[in-house]
Amino acid sequence: MCAEEIRIPDSGALAAFAHLSIIGVFLLGPFTILIPFFIWLLEKRKENPSEMIVFQAKQAFFYQLGAYSIFTLIGIMVKVFTIVFFDALIIPLFALTGMLLFIYGIYGGILVAQGKHFRYVLLSEWLGGEQQ
Repeated sequence: MCAEEIRIPDSGALAAFAHLSIIGVFLLGPFTILIPFFIWLLEKRKENPSEMIVFQAKQAFFYQLGAYSIFTLIGIMVKVFTIVFFDALIIPLFALTGMLLFIYGIYGGILVAQGKHFRYVLLSEWLGGEQQ
């Protein structure tokens, strides 16, 4: 059996990279939100921007910004509530939320890399973008 090679168009690869940059959180921390931001900004400023890249990078940027904000707020809650409640209740919530946010970002990147249309729930409607 021979595996068929699938080529990802440059626009698909760049859009997927915007979503998958969330993986860099382990190396760069919250600075990874700059990756989709710069992809969005640079693509938007091109003479003939790819609407797909602009839409996906914009989504990835706001998703990661929201994810880091939620994770930070839950982290603060963990610090406050561990004084009052047991760690056994709060810390799993913190870990589970982080894992789900991380996995959802990777899921978006994988779908875009496969050339599929991807929209984050609620976020894409709020951004007012309809991918073409």
